Amino acid sequence: MAYTPGCSADVFISYAHADKDWAVRAKERLADTLTSYLTRRVQVWFDTRLPVGEPFLREIREKLETTPVLVAFVSPSYVQSEFCIRQELEWFRSRGGQHVVQLVMVPLDRDLEVPAPELQYETLYDEQGKLLTGARLNKKLDPVALAIANRLRACRDERPKIYVAQVTNEALRDSWDRLKEGLHEAGYVVFPAQVLPRGFPDRRIQDWLEQCCLSVHLSGLQDDSLAARQREIASRTTRPLKTLERAPRGEEVRDVIAEIQAALRAPRRSALYFVYDDYADGPRVSDLSRQIRLRTGLEVLPPEPSPKCHKERLEKSSGILLFRAEAPETWRVAQEEKLRQCLALRGDRDVPVAWYHARPANGSPAAVHVDRTSPREWVIERTGDVDVGDLEPFLEALPR
Repeated sequence: MAYTPGCSADVFISYAHADKDWAVRAKERLADTLTSYLTRRVQVWFDTRLPVGEPFLREIREKLETTPVLVAFVSPSYVQSEFCIRQELEWFRSRGGQHVVQLVMVPLDRDLEVPAPELQYETLYDEQGKLLTGARLNKKLDPVALAIANRLRACRDERPKIYVAQVTNEALRDSWDRLKEGLHEAGYVVFPAQVLPRGFPDRRIQDWLEQCCLSVHLSGLQDDSLAARQREIASRTTRPLKTLERAPRGEEVRDVIAEIQAALRAPRRSALYFVYDDYADGPRVSDLSRQIRLRTGLEVLPPEPSPKCHKERLEKSSGILLFRAEAPETWRVAQEEKLRQCLALRGDRDVPVAWYHARPANGSPAAVHVDRTSPREWVIERTGDVDVGDLEPFLEALPR
């Protein structure tokens, strides 16, 4: 089971089969390091078979669809592999995959280049061009693994959260655990992530419940003060409760999850999808999302690293804001193309969209130019620090 809810794997390894022996060892090293940074085992996946036939390609794409991070082991064999470049790296990015890590194993000849030169990459060879080993390799991989772990943690934090009240009756534990696993596979973060000891503070339980969109409880439990206490605390929050008469068995788990999803699909407030390159522009816009939320009362969704979820948010959000400052121009072009494709397929064509581009002042006076290119589309050019006031016409057009 992946660390990231709703994903078949957390990290997809893209490599050339000529580098298979080294890739196998590096995969295990990366998985162990990532797991040491996070709260559960991380799923690092790659296929050791030669790419043959449509079923193989279909399996690869199914993995890429629901994997938030792609790690490319770059070598001369890799950059000359049609399958690695076209069917893995480019396909991942074309579906909205935003987090690619390139690890260059050996120096490339002058007539070769890393597959995505506009993205950051790390070299894994020494001054003589030999592949690093032992402690020197670990020193290089550790910061890479930490960056991936932080990205997976952020991806997990963005998932919807369900509180499943803990029970002390051991006879119910297996059924209850299967429900938690099913919710995780369906894309939900399950709270609490730890065993609640006796005397655990009510305040902390309430904090978790407030973060969740719904809580699930069992009724009719005798002599289970912990279960009763969690339900009583949940009743004091504004979040909906779902109470089950008994723990689900077998196929009933799927039915309960379907009922929970139906409850969560009930009408909710409009959402703005705020798309930006987290690596290049995350710090620059860290406060802008909060200001938009305060000004409009809308739910502001951050960038989604999973290609499948990214596409869903583009298709379903009631407004879209695309921001670029330091991100590469190629990133902007790719995002705009995907956005326009999604808008063209929507039944409700009248979706407010803003393209917000900020440039450093570099001694020039701060300035902003707003151009309304269509009744529901704005292009905003800013020189100097970003300002939520620049977005006023766009924000006014968003449905509440």
